[in-house]
Amino acid sequence: IRPWLVRWEQHISWKCLDEGERKRLFAEYMLDALVRADMETRNAALSTQRMNGAINANEWRALINMNPIEGRAGEIYWQPLNMTDADEPDTIMGSQEPAEPEPEEDSIREQRVLRTIRSRRLAARSYRPLFLNATKTILKTEVKNIRKIAKASFAQRDVGDFVFEINEFYKTFRKMIFKEFSAVYQQFGIAIYPLATDEINADPEPSPEFTAYTVEFADKTTNRYIGSSAGQLTEVAREAEDPIVAVEERLVQWEERRPDKVADREIIDGENGFAQFVYFTFGFVTVWVTLGKNCPYCDALDGRVISRGQNYLAGGSSFQPAGVDTPMFITNNISHPAAHQGCDCSIRAGVL
Repeated sequence: IRPWLVRWEQHISWKCLDEGERKRLFAEYMLDALVRADMETRNAALSTQRMNGAINANEWRALINMNPIEGRAGEIYWQPLNMTDADEPDTIMGSQEPAEPEPEEDSIREQRVLRTIRSRRLAARSYRPLFLNATKTILKTEVKNIRKIAKASFAQRDVGDFVFEINEFYKTFRKMIFKEFSAVYQQFGIAIYPLATDEINADPEPSPEFTAYTVEFADKTTNRYIGSSAGQLTEVAREAEDPIVAVEERLVQWEERRPDKVADREIIDGENGFAQFVYFTFGFVTVWVTLGKNCPYCDALDGRVISRGQNYLAGGSSFQPAGVDTPMFITNNISHPAAHQGCDCSIRAGVL
């Protein structure tokens, strides 16, 4: 439901607010309200937490999607007995028992960040069927043409001719691959942008630079897809005793498994790439976040911070965390998840 609500929010902002109003006003559906109690019960629960020093005014306001109070007033924690600033000395001498430790100041903020990440991931998964269909469409034409090339080249037992012809084929076929991926990424980016800006309280209206970035992202995905295709075919053709059989087996594997692999990779790659663009645009750094059960490589990246222009892992290097027997070779620069096939990590905004 969230992607549809985001579209409605953007439509309301575009139709009902002028350019000046959009800088200070925005439309938002309170999706969290679906799982909240009625206002009286909710306010009573928050009031109890406030009176007992569990949350401050700004943490209360964050839970109900209100802007924080400027200055120190919003950061004060009350004491249960006299409702004073928790930072002031205790003037009540009746009890010498040590005060209970205050809750972590960042707990509410961290919970909000995790909710934002989960919202992004949920929106990303809704685009998995579109990536599946796009990849299947690409494969239908790709496999048909590779079979023709293989039949013609291997009739003469010429592996070199096969490698040359497939590279020539991908030069012209590239346009179709880009068209399929670009159509999905344009919609995908529009869905992720407002979710990322919500985390940092930024303008939810996608910028022209972001639109250009979705095109650039589709272009990189196209290059990665072609590089994988040509690389796999070249390898099996040169190493197999019977190249035409080996190529056919690989094409069958593609038809059976590749749509799922591509879709799983792209929803993670796109979600994090688009969110990172937003964070960098508004002056934030990005922090690697692991979710659930992870491999030792991703565990080693958890919490690592980079700024614009930096990478988590550099292309051409090998990454071998402590305690890991086998290094992971990094082919291209990794500036955001996914780090490898099957990686489901994410990122969040941070401040240096």
